[in-house]
Amino acid sequence: MEITKALINEQSLKAKYQTDIKNFWLNGAFSTFQGLGDIRLNFAIFSNPSHVKNIVIVQGRSESYIKYQELAYDLYHQGFNVFILDHRGQGFSERLLDNPHKGYVKDFDDYATDLNTFINTYVLPYCSHNAKPYLIAHSMGCAIASLYLIKHPKTIKAAIFSSPMFAINMGKISPRLATGLIFFSSTLEKLIFKTGHFFPGQTNHVMKPFSENKLSHSEVRYSIFSELYKSEKSIQLGGVTIQWL
Repeated sequence: MEITKALINEQSLKAKYQTDIKNFWLNGAFSTFQGLGDIRLNFAIFSNPSHVKNIVIVQGRSESYIKYQELAYDLYHQGFNVFILDHRGQGFSERLLDNPHKGYVKDFDDYATDLNTFINTYVLPYCSHNAKPYLIAHSMGCAIASLYLIKHPKTIKAAIFSSPMFAINMGKISPRLATGLIFFSSTLEKLIFKTGHFFPGQTNHVMKPFSENKLSHSEVRYSIFSELYKSEKSIQLGGVTIQWL
């Protein structure tokens, strides 16, 4: 693979973010489509007529495409057209509950259905001569991508999974007890309450200081991420609901 520009490193990121990356981002194509159930889904595309390779980024829970500016910039300058979808209920896409901070989805298959629509409608038209796109997924995006790949195994050329979320971290609770607790909470909610309650212990969006975060070892990247979520309040998302679990 021919490298057209060196990858950004941590030392140069702060300066390049304010110039090169921001200018690159302003030239992206940002639009929407109606996903399953007529839910509005937002997406971003960064393309160049000379690029013949295509890659789809499948983001994690609570993320938005604007978190991926550095990665999109690097991939683009390695010769890829880059496609990023904000999942239903998060990022700039339409929220599914009155409280926009609640992480909710009716069924995880809905995410995979949306991804399939996105790839078929907006990615494959860029794939000339039957060249298949690549896929890179992170965290919850890996669970979504797995569901998608099971149903559509011949669409993607290759996939990379980063920190895949294939199960919930139960901590010191046994899987059987944790599963029972989730099932009990779900049954109770359906019988007594309206769907859409936070799972116990979950709250609205809270941004932790760098010293307490578990997302990144890079202070400069975490600072950029934090500022984005402070300035774009509409993308903030809190904890998960019982239904999500």
